[in-house]
Amino acid sequence: MHVELPVSTAGAAVSLPDRLKAATAPHHARVEGLLDLMRPDLTTARLRWWVERFYGFLAAWEPRAAAVARGTVLAEDVAGRAKAQRLVADLRALGLTDQQIAALPLCEALPPLRDVPDLLGQMYVLEGSTLGGAVIARHVERTLGLAGGAGYSYFQSYGPATAARWRAFKETLADHADSIHDCRIIESACGAFDALHNWLAHGR
Repeated sequence: MHVELPVSTAGAAVSLPDRLKAATAPHHARVEGLLDLMRPDLTTARLRWWVERFYGFLAAWEPRAAAVARGTVLAEDVAGRAKAQRLVADLRALGLTDQQIAALPLCEALPPLRDVPDLLGQMYVLEGSTLGGAVIARHVERTLGLAGGAGYSYFQSYGPATAARWRAFKETLADHADSIHDCRIIESACGAFDALHNWLAHGR
């Protein structure tokens, strides 16, 4: 994948997060086009289906991310942003047993995750989703009458700290931005969106 993006606008440098947003827009749109969690007729069964799918992706991705982050400045950040266990708690709240959770399929066609640039690109996708997740969480509460995060804590992510955690991640991106790695980070983010789309749409 070849990425060509402007490096400045009206004489001002375009930040890496802004370039990521522009480059990933069509990939992001494909994923959003699949989601029906904001439907007014959302059911608990449909919510459970989505929680299962997100679990299948993150339960496969997070161990790989932790392995790549180990020994780097990202190790603590990656551990602190892990969400698969939230999904486990949600699945239990939605009626699944631990045996049923263990039998759920996991995504096998994950994007390449070799080093820090790959990791940052994929974290951009997953951390960015926390902003929309907060909106979904409020809709779930109104539509299904759930409360306290039971069954939907994944979408609440960091609660009131969600916006602050996103800003902190963008600062991490800025700390790692350079002409050598920026395209790698962008390519990894595009690949993560595509892998997530394939998993959500086709289960692979």
